[in-house]
Amino acid sequence: MTEDQDEPATAPATTAPEVTITLDPHVKAYVDRAVEDGEFASVSAAFNEAMLERMRRRPRARSW
Repeated sequence: MTEDQDEPATAPATTAPEVTITLDPHVKAYVDRAVEDGEFASVSAAFNEAMLERMRRRPRARSW
């Protein structure tokens, strides 16, 4: 799945590299619904927010 280059408000960088990820079907359905409901601008924005939150919670991940 390739996502748009939407720049989420939570991203620390100004230029985001494009990546392709595979999601479990139930995760994809959940994220798609959240995007449809306006919780996120895109699947990319949802993933970025989730990963940034994980980085905040786990000190070893703060090497960015």
